[in-house]
Amino acid sequence: MRVPQLVALPAAPDADAALTARLALVCGAYTPSVAIDPTPPAQTAPLHGLVLDITGCAHLHGGEPALKAILLRRFHKLGITARAALGDTPDAARALARFNTAEVRALPLAALASDAEALMALRRAGFRCIGDLAELPRAPLAARFGSELVRRLGHLLGEQDPHIAPHRVTEPIALCQRFAEPIARTDDVLDTIEMLLTRAAVRLAERDAGGRAFAVSLQRSDGHVARLAVETSAPTRDPALVIRLLRERIDSLADPLDPGFGYEAMELTVPGSEPQPALLKPLPLAVGAGGQEPGAPL
Repeated sequence: MRVPQLVALPAAPDADAALTARLALVCGAYTPSVAIDPTPPAQTAPLHGLVLDITGCAHLHGGEPALKAILLRRFHKLGITARAALGDTPDAARALARFNTAEVRALPLAALASDAEALMALRRAGFRCIGDLAELPRAPLAARFGSELVRRLGHLLGEQDPHIAPHRVTEPIALCQRFAEPIARTDDVLDTIEMLLTRAAVRLAERDAGGRAFAVSLQRSDGHVARLAVETSAPTRDPALVIRLLRERIDSLADPLDPGFGYEAMELTVPGSEPQPALLKPLPLAVGAGGQEPGAPL
């Protein structure tokens, strides 16, 4: 069947993930416990959902149904079409929203997010919805269809209440240096950037992270702002490496940096970072035998 009005766009998983993270921040205004919904094992594509624990928060917004309505209106204003549902457990709320169903027992078997083989076995046994499984003894059900299916069933029915892992956003590192007198020499600019990078390296080390992107803003005394940015192939917190990349970027500019009457402020940001645990440094080797001085090369 042809659908002329259908618009097809290339998939952009990274952009989708970034949007989901921004929406998690929006929901953080209503509850401190917001999780980005993971893709179930049986799914091949991300579902881009959010799970909110509104325990102790709903009364601040007129109750659970009122808070749900507020969030949907907020998403609508942002141009986002969303479905929301209230459930006793995260799994129940997630399934009710995805399948647009009012009650857990009316959910289809697919809400169990089990593999296709297990779902087919359930259907062959005559089961059609979660309600068909609700009253069955768990031990025989686990023996026939697997303990994982029984565990997921318990999550949907509220027999077990798994807690969500709240989404935590790490603030980007941003450092600023202002000057009593504007500076204009390239070497002075690079020395200041290196000083800011050294301070940024300390913060990155505290997070066990390394930067993957570094951006510098140079504010001239007349208000003009020049921007430089570099990216690295691997996370790093080595100021010398980033300085070398920035120097290469400056040298390759078709329009060289024009300091005018000088730069009065400079800002360094690290918008992208990744985990980089501290590396073990080799210990100095001290040898005293054979007439060699301790620490002399072998």
